[in-house]
Amino acid sequence: MSPKTPLLGPAEYFASADDPLPVGMAVFALYVLATVGLGVVSVALLATQPADPPATVELLETVGHVVFITGIDLGIAIAAVTIVVHRFSGGSFDGTIGWTLAVVGWSYAPNLLAVPIELAFTIAGNLGESDASAIAVLDLGDGHVAFSSTGVAPIGLIPLLAVTIWSVYIIGYGVAAANDVPVRSAMGVAILVGIGSLLTSLL
Repeated sequence: MSPKTPLLGPAEYFASADDPLPVGMAVFALYVLATVGLGVVSVALLATQPADPPATVELLETVGHVVFITGIDLGIAIAAVTIVVHRFSGGSFDGTIGWTLAVVGWSYAPNLLAVPIELAFTIAGNLGESDASAIAVLDLGDGHVAFSSTGVAPIGLIPLLAVTIWSVYIIGYGVAAANDVPVRSAMGVAILVGIGSLLTSLL
């Protein structure tokens, strides 16, 4: 019996799946929504920090900025990872790239499962007493406050490593099974992508 998700058996799942793209994209969409939600929570918590809280209009503009930037960043990320993994693992561009996209979409499932941990780090850090948030307050000097958003709270090194390794596992074995390419080549590219993702998260 084939697994219902590729979280623990990506090779078996993608080898037997009929059309994994809709569900893979749904997982990715849920992660985007969860990440946007984390950004909104971060902004809301940050708004309680200044002695003179920003106006509602400023908060709404900041939330809009977080939503826009998050959507653009993650959209570029999934497209870039899909193309790189598909091309350098030996996949052909004869229609099978949709399967690679499904695999990469599913690779965001570990990140989605880590969202509660990210939320806990965000709240525990209190957005100002530690480095738990990448959203900073910019004092404009005239009583106005602006926000600079470069992301949401990191999840800590150990959970981050676990999420990255899990995602690499899904991509490596998933792409190999979905596109009928050697596990060695697919996993090699997946590891490079994972290293890049890890370094980006730590910077």
